[in-house]
Amino acid sequence: MPLRIARAAGSVFYGGESLDRDNLEGTCEHRVWVRGVVDLEGRHEVHLNVHTRRKGHEDHVLAGGETLRLNDKVFVEMTGIHPYFVKPHMPCPECGRSGGTSETSFMLPQARLIVGAPRSYQIVRDDARKKT
Repeated sequence: MPLRIARAAGSVFYGGESLDRDNLEGTCEHRVWVRGVVDLEGRHEVHLNVHTRRKGHEDHVLAGGETLRLNDKVFVEMTGIHPYFVKPHMPCPECGRSGGTSETSFMLPQARLIVGAPRSYQIVRDDARKKT
């Protein structure tokens, strides 16, 4: 069963059969960097930079419903764009440290992706926390 994930621009996920969480760059088969997410009227796409040991770096642009094959067993499909609303932290005017959140929010588009692979293939996000 494929994995559904939502990733914002600037995020990375790693994939491979035998990933070492302490050395993801060295043990991954694929590193997928979401370089950009476009959410304009009539234009929804995700810009990916895929790194493999065999092919090096490749840039790809996926529109809704398009599929990218990483190898004969692994694929990434873009299913759409998901709006994610954020309220930025405002600095305190007296001390300069981060204070409360802003009253206004802004939208960061996230790409909704499906990653299909065999059960032995592991996927780790760059913002994943280690289990303790």
